[in-house]
Amino acid sequence: MTASALSIGVPVTQRSVGLNERLQEAMDALRQLTQAPTTTGALRGLTATVGTLQPQLRYLGPYVTVCNSWNIFWTFAAEHLSAPDDTGSSQRALLNMATQAPGSDGIGSSGANEFAHGKGALPGRADQYVHNNVYAPAVDARGNADCGAGQTGYIQAYNPLRDKSVKGDPYQGAVTERFPVAGRLGPTYAQFDKEGKGHGLNPDHVPAGETFTNRPGGHGVDIARPQP
Repeated sequence: MTASALSIGVPVTQRSVGLNERLQEAMDALRQLTQAPTTTGALRGLTATVGTLQPQLRYLGPYVTVCNSWNIFWTFAAEHLSAPDDTGSSQRALLNMATQAPGSDGIGSSGANEFAHGKGALPGRADQYVHNNVYAPAVDARGNADCGAGQTGYIQAYNPLRDKSVKGDPYQGAVTERFPVAGRLGPTYAQFDKEGKGHGLNPDHVPAGETFTNRPGGHGVDIARPQP
C-alpha cells in the first residue's frame, strides 16, 4: 500500500514544482492589482454598474425576447426613410414639420418653449399636438405579453395631467400618457409581408429562465397617476 501511494504521489509532487512557479506569477499579479490605487475605485464603479444595469436589463429584456421591438423597429426604418427627393430619399417625418408659423411651438420650431399643443398652424394645415405615449409596456407582472407599442393605433388625445378647470384648455388635445386599456394587449406579429400586414405571433410569455420586471427601477420613476 505504501509503495503504491509513493509511486503515485512522487510524480504528482514533481509536477507541483512547475505549478508552484506559475502560481507564484499569478499571486504576484494579484498583489500588484490589490496594491494599485485605482483598484478600489474600479471595483466600486463595477459594483455600481452592475447595480444599475441589472434592473435595467430585467425591465428591457422582454421588449426584445417577447415583443421583438428591436427587429420590428429596424424592419420599418427603411420605409420611414424612403420619401423620394432630388438626392435620392429623405425622412418622411421631415415633410410634416414646416406646418407651423415661425415662433410657434410646433415640432419643427426652433426655440419652442412648450410642447406642440394646437397653436400656430399655418392656414390650411392641421394643428399639431404632442404624442408622448411612447413608453408602453412589454409584459405584465406575471411575464405575459402586453406589448403596447404599435398596437393601440393613433390616439387623438389623452392628457390626465392637465388642469381640467382651465376654460378652453389648449393642452386637452395632447397625449402625455399611455391611455388605459382593458386587459393586456398580447404579443406582436412575428412577421410582416411586403404590404405591411402581420402574420403569426411572437411569444406570449417571457422565455423560461429569464428574470424580468414590468416596472422600471431607479429613483423617481413612479408618480401617482391622475385619474382620467
